[in-house]
Amino acid sequence: MKIPFQNIGTQPKTVNRTLKGEDFDITIEGSLVRKGYGMALLDASLKGVVELLCDGCGENFSLDVDEKVTLKITDTPYKASEGNGDEQDYDIIEFLDGIIDLDEIIISEVNAIKLDYHKCNNCN
Repeated sequence: MKIPFQNIGTQPKTVNRTLKGEDFDITIEGSLVRKGYGMALLDASLKGVVELLCDGCGENFSLDVDEKVTLKITDTPYKASEGNGDEQDYDIIEFLDGIIDLDEIIISEVNAIKLDYHKCNNCN
């Protein structure tokens, strides 16, 4: 799902997108609101299932995902000096073409989950 940055206003816009891949089925649901020129805030939850390899035994297992996602989104190259000092509290994503792509956000979050160390129930 793609949302033109110019369509994001100061009133929260509800977003809801489910994306299924080879090894995941994830839904992002929340709100998107403009927070100044060229800046928006996504406050959402990420829910679903990601298939992983256990780092202990190497077996496949399913991980239930239910986490909060808060992202600053910009449509220009981001410089920390442009922020209001709270950059440490947010991950920042740049969509330089002026289009916010929720599918890219989901894929990025799934990839971040996969990079963590995971053990299946047998190895815990």
